[in-house]
Order: sequence, then structure tokens, then C-alpha cells
Amino acid sequence: MISEKHNVIIIGCDFNKNSGEGVLANYLSDEIKKKYSNTLIYRDFLTKIFSKISFLKNRVMPFWLCLIALGFKLKKRKVVYLNYCPIWNPFIFFISRFGVMLGPITGSESIIPKKRSLSFLIRLYILPQLSNISKFLITKDLKLWVATPSVQKKLHKKNASIIYGRPTLKNIRKNKSKKQETKALKIIIYSSNHPMKNHVDLKILLKYLSNSGINITVISNNFREIPGINVIPILSKEEFDKELKSSTHYLSLSYEDNGITFYEAINFGLELIFPKESPKSKYYKSSIDFSIYNLVEASNKIKKLNLENHLNAKFIKQNKISLNKEALLSKRSIKEWISWI
Repeated sequence: MISEKHNVIIIGCDFNKNSGEGVLANYLSDEIKKKYSNTLIYRDFLTKIFSKISFLKNRVMPFWLCLIALGFKLKKRKVVYLNYCPIWNPFIFFISRFGVMLGPITGSESIIPKKRSLSFLIRLYILPQLSNISKFLITKDLKLWVATPSVQKKLHKKNASIIYGRPTLKNIRKNKSKKQETKALKIIIYSSNHPMKNHVDLKILLKYLSNSGINITVISNNFREIPGINVIPILSKEEFDKELKSSTHYLSLSYEDNGITFYEAINFGLELIFPKESPKSKYYKSSIDFSIYNLVEASNKIKKLNLENHLNAKFIKQNKISLNKEALLSKRSIKEWISWI
């Protein structure tokens, strides 16, 4: 029940404790509550229905909640629109001009999937135009928290107050172990069937690596038909961390800005394997130099890894330094964002 005692109203599309967006939303809500004790997380009959149907949750609920947020703001309430804030949604920037505080702005801006598909065409022709409309709506008096490097690059010339930090790094704890543990060669992969993750190319690469004798573990509901690959369904956080810690390399063909598994792999001292076309190459080092357009060469280089030469301490150290810089930015951005509310 909403009352005048509620000094902040939090509106979000996902508070599921088992999803990345939901975990982050709950964390940020708890941080807000430390400053504002009488905080309300908004729910209504429609949002309960929308949250049960994937299409409605992802495509309809954000616009419905934009209207709700705007309605509360017109009544002079403090409102935070917490998640599902991609740069290509102009509606969130429209309501922000009325004083609605936005959660972290996300999106892999100007990053196009390799495979030609409907998603390829949308990201090539439609999303950039929507992003430009969003950019037009951003005025100098707005305060925005940007959460991905590609969006930061797009907005860096705007006069708005912009902070950058990856909120997914909030729980990264610096690994203080200086001695590199000796482990048997093991490559771990986390992937879902998403066009930006280059799922089809990953499948081709795994076929080239099948029966290679290399211990390859894929955390996924796919790829079970490929021989010689250890496929494990989605795990709990504790089980997932255990698999990461027992590995020596983390492989990712994704074109997205870095995800939490990528950062966790660095934190646990794993070497990275990713194509040079990936946006990751701007900030991090891959232990194998290869192009996503030549997967035969990539597989041959991966097969040459062995227990004697797989450790690249220099790259591991460089990647950890980059990670620590990102983690510091994350903490600062969360603190400053809370101060804006």
C-alpha cells in the first residue's frame, strides 16, 4: 500500500533472486534503503501478470512501468526506475527529464552480431537510431550512471553528469593469493543461445575441438550432441565458482561488453581466450591470438596448449590490474548514484 510516508518509490522490471538483473535490483534496493528507510518497491496486478510471461516482461512491462514512474513523479514523489535501462530505449530518458532517477544504463552500443539474422538487422539499422533519439533527450541537468564501456563512449561528449562503473562488479572480492596454483589444463565456457554471444560459431569451434583430449567444460543447456565435451546445465553460484576455480582458461566468443563470468574468471586467475574482434580486446589480453572468421586456426592454436606452456603469468597479471581498476570504478559509481537520489 503506497502512502505519503514512503519517501522513495522503486520501480523495476525484475527482482528475481535467481537472475542477474534481479540480483542487482535487490542489491541496489537494499543500498537505497540504507539511506531512505521508508522505501517502497512498486507492484501492481499487471506487473505480476507481465513477470510470468517472458515476452510481456521483456517487451511490454518496461513501457508500462515508465508510465507508472512518470505518474508518481508528477505527484512530486522520489522515483527510481531501477533496471532494464538500455541506451536504445528513449522512453526512459524522456521520463528522466521529469526527475525520475534511472538505474545503470546498459547496452552493447555499436556492437553488431557476426551472424546475419533479424537481430543483426535490428542492431545495425534500428537500435542506433533509437540510441540517437535517447542521446538527443539527454540534457545537461540529467544525472546518469553508465554501466557499459560502449555506452560510455557514445555519451562521453554529453554535458550531463555521467558516472561510469560496472554494477556487476559489486561483489567481486580481490583474490589476494599471489602464488599461481598449478592445475591440469581445463577450458571452461559459459554460453546461452543469444545472437551477441556468437552461439553458432561456438558450436563450430567445439566440433573442431571434439575428441582433442583437452578437458573442455561448457556451462549450458546446449551442445550435448558434441562428443568429447563436458556439458553441465546451469549451476548454483557456489557450484559455478567451483568449476571456475578448477579451470585454467575461460573461453568466450561473445561480442557483448564483459559479463560477470568474464570478470570472475580473471579474479580466479584464469587465462582468457577470446577473438581479436571482441570489444574485450580494448582492455584485456587473450592468451591466444585468433580471428572469429578463422575458427580452424583458433582450434589448432587451442590444441597446442599443454601443461608445460599454458601459463601466461604476464597476461594474468595485466588482466587482474584492469579488473581491479574496474572494480574501484564500480564502488565509486554506486556510492555517487545513491547520493543523487
